[in-house]
Amino acid sequence: MAEKVRERLGVEPPDRSSARAPIGRSPVRRSRAGVRRRAVEARRVRLRGARTALERAVALEPQFAPAHAALAKSFAYLGEQSDAARESKIAAANASSLPAEDRLLVEADAAAASYSWDAAIETYRAIVKVFPTVPTWR
Repeated sequence: MAEKVRERLGVEPPDRSSARAPIGRSPVRRSRAGVRRRAVEARRVRLRGARTALERAVALEPQFAPAHAALAKSFAYLGEQSDAARESKIAAANASSLPAEDRLLVEADAAAASYSWDAAIETYRAIVKVFPTVPTWR
């Protein structure tokens, strides 16, 4: 149809040799998107492997809070929020023997995993207040 309109108007067709690829379709953009997709998939594969190892760890040591906390984070990164909340709750229940800094962090992460934002914020603030020199919190 465009050709017929051009003929009737006496206009030459555009020179396609110097035309740019549409935005989002350039080879560079496609390549970057492909690299990002592969990186995300590689991370998912590593997280699934970590999840499997952590599930074995919590089966061997059911009271070991750091393993439950790490498993909760792997679930969260994989988008499995209900599992993350469950493991965070178990970690918090077993965190009493941990050093104060680690215990507070487990409690804050458990609150965040269960969407208790006010409790999570207050606990994270307590961490920064009690441990102001720890560079992790800055």
